[in-house]
Amino acid sequence: MPPFGRRPLLLLGLPLLGACDDPWSGRWYSDEQVQRGETVFEANCAECHAERARGADGWRQRLPDGTFPPPPLDGSGHAWHHPLAELRQIIWDGQRRMPGFGDELSEEDVDAVIA
Repeated sequence: MPPFGRRPLLLLGLPLLGACDDPWSGRWYSDEQVQRGETVFEANCAECHAERARGADGWRQRLPDGTFPPPPLDGSGHAWHHPLAELRQIIWDGQRRMPGFGDELSEEDVDAVIA
């Protein structure tokens, strides 16, 4: 089980709120996390989710095996509606055709790439 699954959900947000540049801005992440996330994304995610997180061509069309190509992660797809805890779990464990990155990324890297 990944580290995220070992903590009560309530505690997940506490360290993140402390990382905000401005806790009243509504952001759970810092500018530093965004910068780190760009590096993590380029090294681990861009190969499938494409440059600038635009997603694979034809990402809305099912593949022969019934799954979909990697979706955009730039706000134009559907990832934005997933809760933070679910996004962490997907990155950690993988989902459908996407491999899990639990053996390669730290919790801090996962939060940064989501940011």
